[in-house]
Amino acid sequence: MIKKILLGLLAVILIAFISGYFYFTAGSETYPEVLTTGHLAPDFTGTDQHGQQLQLSELRRKGPVVLVFYRGLWCPACQKHLGELQTSLDKFMSKGASVVAVTPETTEQTNQSVPVKSTSISIIHDRDNEIMQAFQVGYQPGTGTLRLFDVMGVSLEEANGNDQNTLPIPALYVIGQNGEIQFSYEKAGGMVPGYLPVAEILDKLSD
Repeated sequence: MIKKILLGLLAVILIAFISGYFYFTAGSETYPEVLTTGHLAPDFTGTDQHGQQLQLSELRRKGPVVLVFYRGLWCPACQKHLGELQTSLDKFMSKGASVVAVTPETTEQTNQSVPVKSTSISIIHDRDNEIMQAFQVGYQPGTGTLRLFDVMGVSLEEANGNDQNTLPIPALYVIGQNGEIQFSYEKAGGMVPGYLPVAEILDKLSD
């Protein structure tokens, strides 16, 4: 009986918490119109967590590039997706593709992630949010989201090393050797980001 009561109270608290989140964030976040299929992918240069400098135009000369925007260590769904990409990395490589992640999070913070420590996927710190801006995926969380982050103990200023509070929309691109975006996926809105299953990404490389 006590267990049922506690579970009921927990459910009420959870509903109130989620309801409060949507109340505070309703209309407070504006999402950009991201680059989509058919556009030319903006070239960029960045340094990954291994200290290696990478340039998109150089990578795509070797084959298609799967580019994913990663929010950071504090995002469990993002880490899960990164782990799934790593698990399937051999399959991407067999199709001649490379996988690169871009994050606003500092390299020092990113390197604390367990999936990152065991990944060979390059993760580039978008130091000045220039890559996010170029692909038009960067946005500022609303007041309600920032309050929720405070409750969760998440500080974007500490994680990203600046006071801009910029996050990427969960987005993924398949970029062809000619520099054209062959496939794009993004899902704006919601506290838990929705990422495309790896199997579907691999299918896009077969198109």
